[in-house]
Amino acid sequence: MKFSLPAYLLAASAAAKKRDVFHARNTANQGLRRRVQHAAEMDSLPEELDLSMSLDYSRFDSHPQFYDLHEGYGEVKAFGPGGICSEGDSYETLDLTQAFQPLRKPTQVYPDEDGVTRVTMKFEPINYHGPSFSNIIRSWNGEAPGPTLHLQPGGSLEIELINCQRRPDGPYQGLWKNDYAAPNTTNIHTHGPHISGESPGDNVFVNLGPENMTIYKYHFDENHFPGTFWYHPHFHGSTALQVGQGAAGMMIIEDNELYPVPDMVKNMEDIQMVVQHMNLARLQDASRTSKDEVTKWTTDSTLEDDPFTLTNITTDLTNFMLINMQFIPEITMEVGKWYRWRMAMSSIEEGIAFNVDGTSCQMKLLAKDSIYVSDAPRDISMVILSPGNRADVAVRCDSVGPQYVNVTKDSCDLFASTGSNGNFCPVDQFDPNRPAAIYPESIPDVTPDMLVGSFSN
Repeated sequence: MKFSLPAYLLAASAAAKKRDVFHARNTANQGLRRRVQHAAEMDSLPEELDLSMSLDYSRFDSHPQFYDLHEGYGEVKAFGPGGICSEGDSYETLDLTQAFQPLRKPTQVYPDEDGVTRVTMKFEPINYHGPSFSNIIRSWNGEAPGPTLHLQPGGSLEIELINCQRRPDGPYQGLWKNDYAAPNTTNIHTHGPHISGESPGDNVFVNLGPENMTIYKYHFDENHFPGTFWYHPHFHGSTALQVGQGAAGMMIIEDNELYPVPDMVKNMEDIQMVVQHMNLARLQDASRTSKDEVTKWTTDSTLEDDPFTLTNITTDLTNFMLINMQFIPEITMEVGKWYRWRMAMSSIEEGIAFNVDGTSCQMKLLAKDSIYVSDAPRDISMVILSPGNRADVAVRCDSVGPQYVNVTKDSCDLFASTGSNGNFCPVDQFDPNRPAAIYPESIPDVTPDMLVGSFSN
């Protein structure tokens, strides 16, 4: 089975150009920041500092005007009698402590008859019990990952986003937008589609503070490429904290008639996987710095009632990968049948490389980052996902019995010199009571059977 696809030239939009200009200015801001920090460290900060190279800071003076406002922005009756948000005693609970449990499929949201996919998303706390810890995490509609949104080329997506986080919200960054800050402020960014970056669409500068709501409206061209996408919060300051603890969801734009994809591929049963990197050290740093009043992700928290608890029920790992927020889940497949594994890599810092043990299972790459590869289906022995990557892989197993998908040694070796911001290496753990982040100078040699905790074959 081979198929080829036509190429489509997509011109850069004015919105994209506007974002490029902003990022160029923000880069200048970062350079200025380094100068200020260096001067402060050397105790030589001048009384007057030339800020002419940076942005207009007046837009950062207050909240909620810190970022852009969106259509439908306004306060909601969140809590108390008649409130639309859950309170502490009624938070949803996700008990995902055990390994080898059937893979959970996220809630599916499909277009209405008019081609519009409509969904209300409440960004709210939930009680999460994981393989080595329990804590409150932030996600949508009481579940993690969020619902899978199905879209049609030529259709639209409408999201009513309600922020069910509480005030206060911690400090805002002021001059520096990429510091950890405002842990309860959020928005939504759709990762991968070619759509407008202007409001009411995919504007990452929207600021949705606690106990407020807004409305997103996106339109997808008829010739929009199909494939696997994902969405996540993108408020500068709280992105790492929110995405890093599981606030992510998958989007699927269905195949259209413009793409001569074989029926075998179109009709292949899919298995949806949001690969979530959980690094408790990074969450601890983000929470402490942003003065999060929900949890500090540490056993020596300064909060009066911190819900974080190290349980070590299934593993003592503190830096690990989850699939749909599950630790080493089980996928049941019919022998000899092809399945389409749709994977999205939800990570704020590290990628992963993995393969299937043994020779009884085949993997063929169909698409990467929502683009069908020209030589699909391409034989592969390993799947490599960097942060934000998506991969569509056809998988078939030809014998009965358990097969194991393992993180490969390549996952450590590909970027072994970096320790972090490279590829995932589970031996890089942390002490939950440490005063600050500590990273190893080098990563020791590991073997594949070490990379899945105590659950190797």
